Amino acid sequence: MKSEKHHNHNSKDRGNLVTFISHYTIDNIITIIYNQIKSTITKKVKEANMFSVLLDTKQDISVFDQCSIVLRFVNNGMINERLISVKSCIVSTGIGMMNLLQNAIEMVDLNITHCIGNSTDSSAYMRGTYNEFTSWLSVAVP
Repeated sequence: MKSEKHHNHNSKDRGNLVTFISHYTIDNIITIIYNQIKSTITKKVKEANMFSVLLDTKQDISVFDQCSIVLRFVNNGMINERLISVKSCIVSTGIGMMNLLQNAIEMVDLNITHCIGNSTDSSAYMRGTYNEFTSWLSVAVP
């Protein structure tokens, strides 16, 4: 008796279950949440007035490099780290990584000139004196 009632209830009628009919509605909700998170991160980093960047790359299952960009800053005496972007690395060179970082920083409405340091893995295109990421960052932020 109970299982028959349960079966009939769940077969076609959704009862009090709330559903989002359109994927546009879900996309809009995700966009709103993204914008709220982005504005919160931007506000906290601007309050700190300076930040450092952490970049790390890993290959995904399709053998493309994915770069994660994290901001580290101090706010109210607490060290904070916030992931601001995960991007595909189309150009795995120092200037390519610098462009990737600048685009990510601009997406969260920050200025690269407030960057006071960086942390990267020790790959060839990240560390170096002339044409690597750290040298390009030093040019952008003297």
